[in-house]
Amino acid sequence: MATRRAPPPRPGPCRLCPVRPLALFRPVSEAELDAIATTRATVRLLRAGEAVLRRGEGADIVLTLFAGWAFAYRVLPDGRRQIGEIFLPGDLIGTRGAASDPVEAVTDASVCVLSRARLRAMLDDHPALAVSFAQLVARANALLSERLASLGRRDAVQRLGALMLELAARQNAGVPPKDEDVAMPLRQTQLGDALGLSAEHVNRALAALRRDRLLTLRSRTLRLHDPERLARLCGWDPTYLAEPPAL
Repeated sequence: MATRRAPPPRPGPCRLCPVRPLALFRPVSEAELDAIATTRATVRLLRAGEAVLRRGEGADIVLTLFAGWAFAYRVLPDGRRQIGEIFLPGDLIGTRGAASDPVEAVTDASVCVLSRARLRAMLDDHPALAVSFAQLVARANALLSERLASLGRRDAVQRLGALMLELAARQNAGVPPKDEDVAMPLRQTQLGDALGLSAEHVNRALAALRRDRLLTLRSRTLRLHDPERLARLCGWDPTYLAEPPAL
């Protein structure tokens, strides 16, 4: 008899939300907490592979990823897929409105669905929260800028190493941990779609990094054995992961 899989965790009240610090929100007042709560229209519980955001949905809503991983992608006419943003808990999804790319869940996930109209009104009334929102968008742009540098100038090993450093650091307060397991649910085909590489190129790059005792990737977990040496190899600087300055 098959074991029934547990549902994704359901977000609770905004004032008790454990991912708010991950989203760069500073300590907020009771009035600001109440205002944040008014922007949430509903929550969505999703299984791996399901659509988190469909094309055009961003015109009316913005999402906050509460649990799980997701990615935005674009499919070319010949069927090739390019993965752009990779979302972790606390990240905003759909900030580019109707122009936002569709988003798919990598793992089981849950999201808070925010009304764009209510969010706009809330930010008009609470300038400090508007600054935090702007910082989130600036950080997302910094992540995309780093990905562009990888696609344009790094070789396959450097692209993969830099992405592993980034995703490990984003789970560990901006610092890639040494010899500690962190989640890595992306499959080799998904890594290839994010890095402009075939699955075979990803496999060879992983083998090279394992051979050089820089990382181990198995059972959907990642362990970096020498993140400093890997960073030097990739020309990777974590500065872009820091909290952007207030406007």
